[in-house]
Amino acid sequence: MRYAFTTSRSGTGRNKKSEGIQGLIMMRKVITIQLHQECRMSLANWLSTNTNRNAKIMRSWFKQIVVAVEYIHKKADIKPGNILVTYDSRLKICDLGLAAAIQNDDECEEWRTSVGSMLYRSPEQHHLYDQRVDIFAMGLILIEMCAVVSPDERFRIFTRIRQGLLIDILQDQPDALNLATKLTKIDRNERPAMKEILRHPFFKK
Repeated sequence: MRYAFTTSRSGTGRNKKSEGIQGLIMMRKVITIQLHQECRMSLANWLSTNTNRNAKIMRSWFKQIVVAVEYIHKKADIKPGNILVTYDSRLKICDLGLAAAIQNDDECEEWRTSVGSMLYRSPEQHHLYDQRVDIFAMGLILIEMCAVVSPDERFRIFTRIRQGLLIDILQDQPDALNLATKLTKIDRNERPAMKEILRHPFFKK
């Protein structure tokens, strides 16, 4: 993320705009340092490097995502590259610039591109933009968290879902399949609200 600096030519010091930008940059540096200390990788990295999907841990992680998005109360641009995994197995949602700042690898570069974002877009996102697009994205993320899929398989599955076709994975995990199906409804008005999501049987085991 690039910042433009505005300096004062009057000799009386920085103007208010420059001071405000400097303050934001300093705050961002402090947050980045803290995330460096707390977080080991993004969820995108974790999903691409781990083949063990412990059901209990995945339920806990997905619940953290739902609670965090509900707390934000606005469109949060949810995708695995914007979710960080801490050393004590907690998840943190952050902006992509901060996620990129704590990872300097080729995988993270994917999530800085429109390709990475497009994977998790809802069908209506090009003209309608509210929290329901995040609910759709969470459904896609849930699938990845519950099943190990290759990048090609992920693209195929997500494309089918955006076309309104049935999810052809998670057949051995009926609660996860049911929840993912509800979250990825083509009609955004049919997607459950956050509190409904948290009451789903998926979280009861």
